[in-house]
Amino acid sequence: THRQMRHAPQPQKQTGYLDKSAPVWADLYNETSMPPTLRKAHLANDRAVLAAYGFVRDLPEEEIVARLFERLRELSG
Repeated sequence: THRQMRHAPQPQKQTGYLDKSAPVWADLYNETSMPPTLRKAHLANDRAVLAAYGFVRDLPEEEIVARLFERLRELSG
């Protein structure tokens, strides 16, 4: 939820120097170092997208992407 995400580490801003203690986007989206609250939010979003499009939960990511792009082509075409 929004309240949980408020406490997640924020990526560092470009200030001309690197603060090695601040997380960067690559850290936040690394499967092994992603903060638990961000991981939980991503999983909830994944489930919501699967449900919205009627996809089964164990559908491979490549198939999900292919179907979403096919849907986009249908809608824009």
